[in-house]
Amino acid sequence: MEILAKEAVDKIYKLFNECSSVLHLEVSRSQTENEDLKKRLDAVETELRTVLEGSGGQEITSANGWPKRLRKPKITGARRAKPKKENHLSCKHCRKTFSKLIQLKAHQAIHAAAEKPFICQQCGRGFSFKRSLDAHQLLHTGERPHTCGECGKAFTLKQLLKNHQRLHAGLRPFRCDECGKSFNRAHGLKMHQIVHTGERKYSCEICKKSFSIPGNLHRHQRIHTGEKPFRCDTCGKSFNQADTLKGHQRIHTGERPFTCETCGKCFIQRSALKMHQRTHAGEKMPCMCSVCGSSLSSLTHLKSHQQLHTMEKPHSCGLCNKSFKSVSYLNIHMKTHTGERPFTCDVCGRMFTQHSSLKTHQAVHTGEKPFSCETCGKCFSNTGNLNRHQRIHTGENHTSANVTMIELCNCAREKWM
Repeated sequence: MEILAKEAVDKIYKLFNECSSVLHLEVSRSQTENEDLKKRLDAVETELRTVLEGSGGQEITSANGWPKRLRKPKITGARRAKPKKENHLSCKHCRKTFSKLIQLKAHQAIHAAAEKPFICQQCGRGFSFKRSLDAHQLLHTGERPHTCGECGKAFTLKQLLKNHQRLHAGLRPFRCDECGKSFNRAHGLKMHQIVHTGERKYSCEICKKSFSIPGNLHRHQRIHTGEKPFRCDTCGKSFNQADTLKGHQRIHTGERPFTCETCGKCFIQRSALKMHQRTHAGEKMPCMCSVCGSSLSSLTHLKSHQQLHTMEKPHSCGLCNKSFKSVSYLNIHMKTHTGERPFTCDVCGRMFTQHSSLKTHQAVHTGEKPFSCETCGKCFSNTGNLNRHQRIHTGENHTSANVTMIELCNCAREKWM
């Protein structure tokens, strides 16, 4: 009996010491794990006491000469196990608590914002997680794997699809306590609340312009750097913002998702729809031409319009010295030197430098003639042919100053393409 008791004591002493060592080393472990170790120690001590009492009170020593009585190691301060709480994982930076380790790790990445090891090779933007980089790269590729079953709109992320589906359901669960305005996304509410606080803590080092969120600052900085990381796969044109690329791609697809409820006219961009709606409301356009009185939606459009009156052509081709009134016309002209024709007719395979030229050409296959002469009712496939026809009624010479170079270019293009 005494030999069995000694063997039991040896095993129990060994287990007790192992548990004690682990408890001392695992200070940084969660409170739940420490609580579990404490319970194991209590169980071992109880078992040891039972064996000692069963020996008839004799002083039993182990083969290694361990004392028969053990002191339970003290756990003080941060080491002392506290009662279990629902949120037992604490952030060492801000003391915020979490119920799961993965939530804590995700939160701590906010504090380690400077550490962004996953870099986008296309635009240089950094991310804390690889999954964030993978999602971001979909912006460059144009891939949108998550599609709305109700309207067919596609998104890069599943969460963005869920946010969008709230629009169909009419759900706006995120409400501003300040003004009562509701939003379908938490991010939308957060951005809105800056309107009330007026906080703009992100400042451009070059021009000192300030922004409410870092994303807006990053987009703004591309103006200074000239960086255009978002490239159209169809025509090769590059843009400094993903939204601008998205709007541009609708030129190729023909998509016009923004419809005027008053007249049914469709637009590529929401801003164009808003400008159009002002005409129904009787609202004046913000910019007016001092020469002819035409109203335009922006200062940029006004400047472009005024070049019609001055015939100023500040943009020159470096290959043939031909001049143009805008960069867009210069870019179109440059394709004559490069031979680039990115727009192809699906019916006959003929290629064009501009999407508008392709649309004009496609009317040959469809037989569509939507432009009619108000004088005689004759119909035409495009405005260029209609304008030339109307000179028959007006007696106007085709070299008149009223005929712009753009019209002449369109005529020549349709003749030779």
